[in-house]
Amino acid sequence: MPNKMQLHATGLESLSRCGIAWERRNIRGDKVMPGARMLVGTAVDASVRENLQTKLAEGTGVAVEQAKATARDTLVAEWEKGVRVTEEDLDDAVTDRDKSVDMSVNLAGFHHSVVAPQIQPTHVARRWVLDVEGTNLQIAGEIDIQTATSIRDTKTSGKSPQKGLADESLQLSVYALAVRQIDGFLPETVHLDFLVQTPKRGDTKFVPLDSIRTMESLDPVMARIETMDRIINSGMFTPAPIGSWWCSAKFCGYFSTCRYAARPVSVAVK
Repeated sequence: MPNKMQLHATGLESLSRCGIAWERRNIRGDKVMPGARMLVGTAVDASVRENLQTKLAEGTGVAVEQAKATARDTLVAEWEKGVRVTEEDLDDAVTDRDKSVDMSVNLAGFHHSVVAPQIQPTHVARRWVLDVEGTNLQIAGEIDIQTATSIRDTKTSGKSPQKGLADESLQLSVYALAVRQIDGFLPETVHLDFLVQTPKRGDTKFVPLDSIRTMESLDPVMARIETMDRIINSGMFTPAPIGSWWCSAKFCGYFSTCRYAARPVSVAVK
């Protein structure tokens, strides 16, 4: 069906959190520069992708020095396009380009040596688009890594993630739904592969979060998509709930210019 809006898995998550931020980005085209932490994730993703695509095509990945070089070059190129250092970046000690380069290179080399040998991909950076019947939406995305039995998404962080994130991940649910529609079966497992480098000591570790998806667990995903289609068609976008942790200057690039944002009020004391 022509003229359908294409909504990515990350967009579904964004819209469910705050309609105002989603509208500003996707309807009004009001983009904000990425934070340094986000650019580290982009650089590591580029390295992981190159390594595993080479492994898929040739049976073995690139050399570790190539993996590190790809992360470094990607970070530098993305930094030149514009970046904002956020409170989250300050917490994770990625406060300038050099520190961001160091973290990207370290995590890319760590994935190459520790994580990649465990993975035998069938698809890498697999793009897909699905029409959603009865709606004006297409759901689209790019699955980081797919094996014969699983889908995996690589994340970077300055601290260990909460254990239930993979169980709650709308992104993984949407990816599982895509595999079901394209390949005719659900993946046996879904994974968030966290590459963690602590800001103070620089310790590096791999924290995989594993989960499963069933057809029953995907029913709420379809219900969410149908509801989001109605929201988009109505144009009635609502702000994040008051007190939401993501409604803050630390996590939202629109916070400083959002009329719904709750800010401290200064009171003169006489």
